[in-house]
Formats: sequence, C-alpha cells, structure tokens
Amino acid sequence: MSDKCHCSEWTPCQSALSQLFRTHHRLHRVLQTRVDQHGVTLAQFELMMRLQEAPGLTQQEVAERLDVTKGNIVGLIDRLAERGFVERRADADDRRLNCLFLTESGERVCQESCSDHANTCERILDTLSESEKEQLIALLSRIEQSL
Repeated sequence: MSDKCHCSEWTPCQSALSQLFRTHHRLHRVLQTRVDQHGVTLAQFELMMRLQEAPGLTQQEVAERLDVTKGNIVGLIDRLAERGFVERRADADDRRLNCLFLTESGERVCQESCSDHANTCERILDTLSESEKEQLIALLSRIEQSL
C-alpha cells in the first residue's frame, strides 16, 4: 500500500486552514522579532500585557487567558520573576494562590514593547479597512469557537 496522498487538489477548507497556518507562523516571527528588541519572548510579552491590563491575576487566571497549561505558565512566570519583571504575592484571602504583578522594571519593558507591538500590528493590518478588520475578528472568533 502506498503512503502517498491521492488528493489531486486541496479542498477549500484545507486551503483556508493552510493559509491561516502560514499567516500565523509569519505573523509570529514578525512579532517575535519586534519584542526580541526589548529582551522578552512573545509569550512573556503577552503575559506581561495581561498583568498590565489586570494586575493581581492568579497564575491560573493568566494560564486561562493565554490558553496555556499550568506547567507552561509557571515556567514563564519563573523566567520573568528571575529577571525582576514580575512578582508573586500571596493572595490575602487564600494563601495557596499567587497573585501576579508587574514590577517597576516590568512596567517599563511592557510599555516600551507595547508601543512597538501596537505600531507593528497597525502596519500589518493597514491593508484592511476598519470594516474588514471587524469582519476578520468575527470570522476568527467563529473558527475559535468551533475548536
């Protein structure tokens, strides 16, 4: 039996998801290159952005918002804490929980990289109208909900 695929061409669904996958990888590379200049990874930047938006989130809440495992979030937080960008504080009501906060240096790095990140995002999506951006968000949200 042959291991070759016998499809003569991809279905529209396969083509769409393949394009989405390629776009994701290119976008990830571009955005990673931008945050590299600030000394953080894209995952670390995203975590710091969540803490800037909502200081005091627990590790579990951050993991859920970033859609990563508890093990991954602990490693991300450990690396940011070692660099002095994030600190853990025991929750006043439940000392088993750690609440996360950006430090002063974490705030500074977050602000610097956020501005650069926002400008890069604007440049990338500048080819779309506001209506198309809204449509893109809606379509991607529907796809995400189906997963």
